[in-house]
Amino acid sequence: MNEGSRQNIIDLFQHKNLYIAVDNLNYNPDFPTIDGIQPKPTDRYQFFNWYEGTEVQRLSSVLKRAGETKRFYINWLDDE
Repeated sequence: MNEGSRQNIIDLFQHKNLYIAVDNLNYNPDFPTIDGIQPKPTDRYQFFNWYEGTEVQRLSSVLKRAGETKRFYINWLDDE
């Protein structure tokens, strides 16, 4: 991964909003926490990010339901 690709990933998480739709309901997990952006041997990077908050908890409970097939859609949209 080159520096330009690395920066594109950082920009995605910092400047776009993540929306996830499940069962025709939209969830916006809010802004991520990004940590551990560090170079690794052979020009590889590790990115650690996570979302917290009520939207994530609601989405998590839907996805944890056993025995149900779920389709989910992920979209990244520009900040407004």
